[in-house]
Formats: sequence, structure tokens, C-alpha cells
Amino acid sequence: MSDAELAKLQGTWHQVHYERDGLVEPADEEAGWRPMTEIVGNRFTVTIADGTVVLEGAFMIDATREPKTIDWLDESGPYASKHPILAVYELTDTSFAFCAAYDGAARPTSLKTGPGLVLRRMARVG
Repeated sequence: MSDAELAKLQGTWHQVHYERDGLVEPADEEAGWRPMTEIVGNRFTVTIADGTVVLEGAFMIDATREPKTIDWLDESGPYASKHPILAVYELTDTSFAFCAAYDGAARPTSLKTGPGLVLRRMARVG
């Protein structure tokens, strides 16, 4: 795991865009969630607008691959799993985006959704 890349990920990120199965902001997405993701070390916590923690876990990145990869391990919440969720990502100083496969599916190869893929784009808070 690249220390410099991991350092860039630290902080709080606000979701600004969501796609699932090729649909932008699908109709069944819960209104008012406005998820915020806090990253500390290699751990993450996702809270929604009312302050409820909906997900916690750990991740591992590999910035040497093209595209860069991230493996999420949800340890609590509705998607808690013993298997990592495979994803690819892009990171700048102010934005973070990742495209993840459904649990147990193959890693995506780009930041585009289709069946079985989820894309989240986030902006740095503060």
C-alpha cells in the first residue's frame, strides 16, 4: 500500500454522485441519505445525514496497478462480509471515485457501471 496515496485518502468525503447497475441515482436509493465517508488509516466509517453510522470496515489499496485498485471489507452494517468487495478507483486532492463489483463478483476494469457494479463519486469535505 502506497503511504503517499493512503495519506491523500485521509479525511472526510461527501458523496456527490451515485450509480448502480448502469442507472444514475436509481429511484430506489434512499432519499436524504447524503452519505459521508471518514477515512482514518486503512479504516472507513460511513454515516448518513442524521448521523447514523451505517457501515464500518477496512480497505487495502494498490496504487501501482492500472487502474488503481481498492478492496473494501465491510465489517458492520447490512453488507458485512468475510469477502472483500473488489473495486477500482481514482483519487485527486479534492475528489475520490470508485467503482465496485457486487460481493463475490470480479473486479471492474473502469469507472463505468453496468450490471453488478456500483459507482460512487465523492468530494473532500473542508
